[in-house]
Amino acid sequence: MHSALRFHHVLLVAAFGSASAYSGEGTTYGLTDPSGGNCNFMAYPKAAVSSFVAINKVQWDDSMSCGRCAQVTCTDPQCAGRSQESAIVYVVDQCPGCNDGDLDLSPNVFKAITGMEPSRVEISWEFVTCPTSGNIKYCLKEGSNAFWAAIQPTHTAVGVDSVTIDGKPTSMVASSFYFLLDGDSTEKSDLSNLKITMTSVSGETIEDILSFTDGNCVEGKSQFTKGESTSSITGQSYTKLSIEWKFVDCPISNNVQYCLKTGSSEFWVAVQPANCVSGVQSLSINGQETSVIDSAYYFLIDGSGESVADLNSISISIKGVNGEVLEETLSLSADECTEGSKQFSTSDVTQFTTVAGSSSPSPPTTSNPTTAPTLAPTITPESTPAATPTPTPIATSNATYNPVTPTTDSSSFTSSSSSSDSTDQDVGADSAAQGSGSNTVQETVAASNTVSSTIPDDAIESTVQSSGGSHSTPLMIGMIVLVCVAVMVTVGLALYVRRRKKQIDSYKRREEQGTEMSDADVSPRASDVSGYDMVHSPTVHFSSMESMGNRA
Repeated sequence: MHSALRFHHVLLVAAFGSASAYSGEGTTYGLTDPSGGNCNFMAYPKAAVSSFVAINKVQWDDSMSCGRCAQVTCTDPQCAGRSQESAIVYVVDQCPGCNDGDLDLSPNVFKAITGMEPSRVEISWEFVTCPTSGNIKYCLKEGSNAFWAAIQPTHTAVGVDSVTIDGKPTSMVASSFYFLLDGDSTEKSDLSNLKITMTSVSGETIEDILSFTDGNCVEGKSQFTKGESTSSITGQSYTKLSIEWKFVDCPISNNVQYCLKTGSSEFWVAVQPANCVSGVQSLSINGQETSVIDSAYYFLIDGSGESVADLNSISISIKGVNGEVLEETLSLSADECTEGSKQFSTSDVTQFTTVAGSSSPSPPTTSNPTTAPTLAPTITPESTPAATPTPTPIATSNATYNPVTPTTDSSSFTSSSSSSDSTDQDVGADSAAQGSGSNTVQETVAASNTVSSTIPDDAIESTVQSSGGSHSTPLMIGMIVLVCVAVMVTVGLALYVRRRKKQIDSYKRREEQGTEMSDADVSPRASDVSGYDMVHSPTVHFSSMESMGNRA
């Protein structure tokens, strides 16, 4: 029995992770045809019909991700043991409602990587080189002409970074994947001889000179050969690194092919199985076991001069690495490949292999499928009585602090400070865990019945110190008004005393000179307003020195 021979994809993962990997949620949606996606593809690979994806708005990159391929893996615990490792999808549409890292997958791909019906699962993914054969195709948008030419590249192995037409830069047609050269009705292009220069996201540039007709696609003469990224799994330039890798299923959509080596005959038959989803363990021809040709991938049966097989009707049985057996009866011709009618259906599931001294552990495997997600336990906080803060009053000469003491004195007032869990989230994080509701502290301050000119300031000080910082806006405004009134009264009294003193001094000087002063000389309004409190700029009438002499 031969050791397992595997001619298929190898998944490499850097020990420290890939710099270009994304993670998010995977969902699924239906699309009748890839041309109906936001990219508006006029042509597309056959695989894109069933393996498509709508990408989130961030990675959509204003349609520049159209035509790129992504390899998607389900990382949700629900997927363990019930799905294939990963799948490759073609970007044909955008998902405006998806968050950064999310993908909306085709139904076939979602089922393949999750093993479940439509739901929402955790995924990881990265851009990869598309499994595309043949050259790039170029499509000219319907309605294009010599003055307005919109080109769409399709079947590209990697993403497109920029396109020039006849050496002139292009712009993107809004909400679709077309590179536009707009001549503004002045610059004319020859659609039968357009030079297209295109640069990939990997920096590779190719050039084609083609003849176009609007609404049609033509195949170019080249294809990008440089992959999506030369350092996509490491994020670094070429160097020796520790990696983890494992065999995975090849993204194959057709059946297994059987190729007959040149020189084969009924006496010496060498068969090569190709296009297999997973590795081949062994192969028999007409019921006979085969050997493997040295340094080549052919399964050989050598009759040593005797006829061993009729090449027009040869029975072949191949066994996959997971034990699945495929049997075919085919007509084979030397140096040609013939497609069979079957393909391996089971996955090639193996453990990660660590090389170059990586210390990363192998990913865990699940022997039994997980049928439901594991939900985190809900923690119910225990109720703890909330502590009642004890305010520390500051003694003043005009106020007496009485904590939590009811009073009926009409000259006292009560202030309340309340703290609620829902309104004090920054500071009250701890108190929120202690219980719900609000804690109230009541404080009573007894004010003196006798108010002097300095009482407003003292009252304010007492209120601020005893209220615990719980002032309402109307109370603050009232205090400010009270202060202003007190200041105005004080200033008015000072002015009144000053002016009165000056008048008395003047009166005394005039008496010394023998001059009498009437009440009208003290204030012009004194005879009209009795007990006038505020005096405005009094006018005192003085006689001239000459009249005073005459009176004397």
